[in-house]
Amino acid sequence: MSSPPSWTVSVISHGHGASLLGILGDLHQRLSGRDYHIVVTHNLPEQDTLSAALTAEQRARTRFRTNATPAGFGANHNAALIGAQGDHVLMVDPDLRLPVPLFDALDAALAESSTAIVSPQARTPEGLAEDNGRPLLTPLRLLRRYLLGRARDTRRLAHAPSAEVDWLAGLFLAMRRADFEALGGFDTRYYMYAEDIDLCLRAQLRGGRCLLLQNSHIVHPARRATLSSRQHLVWHLRSLLRLWRSPAYHNYRRQQKTL
Repeated sequence: MSSPPSWTVSVISHGHGASLLGILGDLHQRLSGRDYHIVVTHNLPEQDTLSAALTAEQRARTRFRTNATPAGFGANHNAALIGAQGDHVLMVDPDLRLPVPLFDALDAALAESSTAIVSPQARTPEGLAEDNGRPLLTPLRLLRRYLLGRARDTRRLAHAPSAEVDWLAGLFLAMRRADFEALGGFDTRYYMYAEDIDLCLRAQLRGGRCLLLQNSHIVHPARRATLSSRQHLVWHLRSLLRLWRSPAYHNYRRQQKTL
C-alpha cells in the first residue's frame, strides 16, 4: 500500500505565544503516521514559549521563522510554503482547533484532479456553522450587508458531503503544493484581506474547484476585526477595491455568466 501524501503546514503567530500550543498539538496528533512538517512564522518578535513544550519528535518536525519586520498574510504563507517539501500544503489560523480526524478526507478530495482548494466546515466553539465557504463578494453584496443592514449573504448549501463554493476563507486552506506554486502563491499586493478570495478565483480560472467538506469540521473562535478596528477596516476596503479592479475578479464574473 502506498504511503499517504506528505504535508507542509504554515501557521502565522501575531504574538500568540503559548496559545499556539493548541493548534500545534492538534496538528501533530492529526498528522501522526504521515510525513509532515510545520512552519511557524512569528510575524512579531516574541519570546520562545513553544519549543520546551514540544516533544523531541515534534520539535524535529517544526520549524520556527521570525520576521525582522511584520509581513502580510500572503507574504508569510508564501515564504513558508513555496519550495516546501510536502505533496500538499495547508494554511491554518493560529487559533483553530482540530477536534476530529480530517487529513484522510483532505487527501481524498485533493486526489481528484478537479479539486483545487479544500477546507472542512468551520464551527464556533458552541457548534454553530460558520460561513467559511462563501459566494463571491461583490460591491452590491457589500452594500446590502453594511449600508442596508442585511445579514451576511451566504449561499444555502445542499446537505452533501461536500459543496462547491466561490471562495474559502483563509483560516484553513489545503492545496496540492504544485498548484499553489503554479499560481505563484498569494498575491502579496493584497494586505491582510482578500488574498484568499483572489487565490480561489485564480485557482478556479485554471479549471479547479473550491470545496467545502461538510462532513468534517474545525473549530474557530470567530473575531471579525474589521468591525472593531479602523486600521483593519482601511486594509479591508483597500484590498476589496484592488480585488474588484483585478483581472481575476472580472474574468471570474464573466465565467459565471457563461455557465
